[in-house]
Amino acid sequence: MRPNLSPLLRPPPVTSVQDAVQQVENRVVKIAELQEVFTEKVLQQSGEIEEVGRNAVTATENVKDGNEEIRRYSRIDRGRRQGCQPLES
Repeated sequence: MRPNLSPLLRPPPVTSVQDAVQQVENRVVKIAELQEVFTEKVLQQSGEIEEVGRNAVTATENVKDGNEEIRRYSRIDRGRRQGCQPLES
Protein backbone atom coordinates (compact mmCIF):
# COMPACT_ATOMS: atom_id res chain seq x y z
CA MET A 1 0.00 0.00 0.00
CA ARG A 2 1.40 3.35 -1.02
CA PRO A 3 1.17 6.13 1.59
CA ASN A 4 -0.62 9.34 0.68
CA LEU A 5 1.98 12.12 0.73
CA SER A 6 -0.23 14.94 -0.50
CA PRO A 7 -1.06 16.25 3.02
CA LEU A 8 2.66 16.53 3.69
CA LEU A 9 3.26 18.42 0.48
CA ARG A 10 0.26 20.77 0.66
CA PRO A 11 -0.67 21.57 4.24
CA PRO A 12 -3.75 23.67 4.92
CA PRO A 13 -3.21 27.41 5.42
CA VAL A 14 -2.03 28.50 8.87
CA THR A 15 -4.48 30.67 10.79
CA SER A 16 -2.69 30.83 14.14
CA VAL A 17 0.45 29.76 15.95
CA GLN A 18 -1.52 26.95 17.53
CA ASP A 19 -2.60 25.76 14.07
CA ALA A 20 1.02 25.92 12.89
CA VAL A 21 2.18 23.86 15.87
CA GLN A 22 -0.59 21.32 15.24
CA GLN A 23 0.38 21.04 11.58
CA VAL A 24 4.03 20.45 12.50
CA GLU A 25 3.00 17.83 15.07
CA ASN A 26 0.82 16.09 12.49
CA ARG A 27 3.69 16.06 9.99
CA VAL A 28 6.10 14.64 12.56
CA VAL A 29 3.61 11.88 13.42
CA LYS A 30 3.07 11.09 9.75
CA ILE A 31 6.83 11.02 9.11
CA ALA A 32 7.29 8.67 12.07
CA GLU A 33 4.57 6.37 10.68
CA LEU A 34 6.21 6.37 7.25
CA GLN A 35 9.60 5.68 8.80
CA GLU A 36 8.12 2.72 10.66
CA VAL A 37 6.64 1.34 7.43
CA PHE A 38 9.97 1.87 5.67
CA THR A 39 11.85 0.06 8.45
CA GLU A 40 9.41 -2.87 8.31
CA LYS A 41 9.84 -3.15 4.55
CA VAL A 42 13.64 -3.06 4.81
CA LEU A 43 13.58 -5.78 7.48
CA GLN A 44 11.24 -7.92 5.38
CA GLN A 45 13.51 -7.57 2.36
CA SER A 46 16.72 -8.27 4.26
CA GLY A 47 15.87 -11.98 4.51
CA GLU A 48 15.02 -12.11 0.83
CA ILE A 49 18.24 -10.30 -0.07
CA GLU A 50 20.25 -12.78 1.99
CA GLU A 51 18.51 -15.65 0.20
CA VAL A 52 19.33 -14.12 -3.19
CA GLY A 53 22.96 -13.87 -2.09
CA ARG A 54 23.02 -17.50 -0.99
CA ASN A 55 21.40 -18.55 -4.28
CA ALA A 56 24.01 -16.58 -6.24
CA VAL A 57 26.82 -18.34 -4.35
CA THR A 58 25.19 -21.74 -4.95
CA ALA A 59 24.72 -20.97 -8.65
CA THR A 60 28.35 -19.91 -8.97
CA GLU A 61 29.50 -23.12 -7.30
CA ASN A 62 27.23 -25.18 -9.55
CA VAL A 63 28.61 -23.52 -12.68
CA LYS A 64 32.17 -24.08 -11.47
CA ASP A 65 31.42 -27.75 -10.74
CA GLY A 66 29.73 -28.10 -14.13
CA ASN A 67 32.73 -26.61 -15.90
CA GLU A 68 35.03 -29.04 -14.08
CA GLU A 69 32.82 -31.98 -15.12
CA ILE A 70 32.84 -30.81 -18.73
CA ARG A 71 36.65 -30.56 -18.69
CA ARG A 72 36.93 -34.01 -17.09
CA TYR A 73 34.60 -35.69 -19.60
CA SER A 74 36.26 -33.83 -22.45
CA ARG A 75 39.64 -35.30 -21.41
CA ILE A 76 38.09 -38.77 -21.13
CA ASP A 77 36.47 -38.44 -24.55
CA ARG A 78 39.66 -37.11 -26.11
CA GLY A 79 41.58 -40.06 -24.63
CA ARG A 80 39.05 -42.56 -25.97
CA ARG A 81 39.28 -41.06 -29.44
CA GLN A 82 43.05 -41.31 -29.31
CA GLY A 83 42.87 -44.95 -28.13
CA CYS A 84 44.05 -44.45 -24.58
CA GLN A 85 42.40 -43.62 -21.28
CA PRO A 86 43.86 -40.77 -19.22
CA LEU A 87 44.00 -41.29 -15.48
CA GLU A 88 41.01 -39.69 -13.80
CA SER A 89 41.65 -37.49 -10.83
